[in-house]
Amino acid sequence: MKLIACILLFFSLSICNQAQNVVKFKYQFNQQNNSQHFTTEGKSRFIEKNGRMGINLSSILARIKLPEHTINNPQGTLIVWIMPLEDIAPAWSASHMKNDYPYINIYSLLCDKQDGGNFADANFSFHINKIWHPGLTVKFKQGTGHDMYNHAAAAANHSDFEKLRWYQLSVSWDLPEKNISLYINGVKVGNSDVTAEILQRDVCGDTLYVGNPALVISEISFYNKPLIKSEIHTLYRKGATDFDRKYEAKLKRIYSGTVYNKLLFKPDTKWSNKLDLSLQKKSDLDSFYVQGYYQAVSITSEGLKMQTPQVPIGAGQYEKQVYIWTLKPFEGDLYVEYEFKILKRGGLSLLMTQASGMQREDFMADYPLRTAGNMNMVAWSSVRNYHWEYYREMNDVRNDVACGAMLKNPYQYPLGFSCFEKPLELNTWHKLQFLQRGNHIIGAINGRIVIDTYDNGFTNNGAVYSFGRIAIRCMVRSEMLFRNFKVYNRNENFQIIR
Repeated sequence: MKLIACILLFFSLSICNQAQNVVKFKYQFNQQNNSQHFTTEGKSRFIEKNGRMGINLSSILARIKLPEHTINNPQGTLIVWIMPLEDIAPAWSASHMKNDYPYINIYSLLCDKQDGGNFADANFSFHINKIWHPGLTVKFKQGTGHDMYNHAAAAANHSDFEKLRWYQLSVSWDLPEKNISLYINGVKVGNSDVTAEILQRDVCGDTLYVGNPALVISEISFYNKPLIKSEIHTLYRKGATDFDRKYEAKLKRIYSGTVYNKLLFKPDTKWSNKLDLSLQKKSDLDSFYVQGYYQAVSITSEGLKMQTPQVPIGAGQYEKQVYIWTLKPFEGDLYVEYEFKILKRGGLSLLMTQASGMQREDFMADYPLRTAGNMNMVAWSSVRNYHWEYYREMNDVRNDVACGAMLKNPYQYPLGFSCFEKPLELNTWHKLQFLQRGNHIIGAINGRIVIDTYDNGFTNNGAVYSFGRIAIRCMVRSEMLFRNFKVYNRNENFQIIR
């Protein structure tokens, strides 16, 4: 296929000047200077929007080829400017959608394999994954970049991109210091596993391949040092031709944890208290069905303890996880609260609510009780539920700060995501609150609203859930206490005669 010189893409091998926020280019390849250093292969076109130009590859087979990079350096920064031509957000997919191209969820930015969609076989890949987790991902080693303990990889657990908006996507790495950071428009959105003992890597190939038909690529820059957040944000503001203050505030609200509202709700007389357990009496455990690794669950003087094995998530460990299910279902508007204490770093705990069969049946009464402790019944089974991961310090999620995500299953439909500015404190009681009134769902930790969302029964993701069981689940590496578990219902929509 004919090679055509790329005349708009800026590929910069750069070093950061010691003076604050000043970047001094060592090399710059563009239309006037060394344009032969990168070429396009296949159909392409040039697009301008809001004063910035870029190249769009109009074929799934087309590629931009970059024969120079600094990915194999132990430290560095990579910055890519893109503009999506369509909204990119998590979306359900089925096998028949992959009949022509198998990697339909992968929007490759840079990869050392020519087909960037096949990122798992690449030694280096920087890409957007159009599923709820992981989203924007970088990896320096073969594998998925997800569930890779001690591998050099980082991912944003949530990343939506609006069409026709310019984005600066950045990755800064310092492998000797065991740190990889991801940024969108200068706002930190992801980090490598802080519990890793080492960040293992593979040698990146000599040539990087760029491009996807849904993206316009404007600029690619490499720096030979890990730039800090303020430097990356300064570069973003200098290069942004469509800066939007409201959009930046949205990014900071989601990822920085510095802006939030308080939940002041208290159940009134219209709410019925259906369950009230201190979880400090052995008889309290009689109100639950323990599914999975039952050895993890015990009652102590402080509360119900869930302690799973200290092993990384991976093959052979999926059954060493546990659920506790309420022995009765609840119907109508729902309010759940309880307190939890984290006894050591690591692990993950989630709350499942309104869990029912696919036609609102009580799945625990109508079908054989499940016994497996793995994740399948949360997201990949015939059990509908709202799934809130409120404590997440596993090695496959962002664990440098506290973050939480809520989904509607089994559709894996994201309802919300947000971060705290720091991890939740150890050996301190934290209060969880889940409130659903109609289709309005709120999740709060310590009175701070972290999820505020609306479900919709007419968006191809099933009805708004209003009946079912409740479960608390802990993954491996978890050691937590729970107390003062309370459930309230409100049903103003109909009366039950008998």
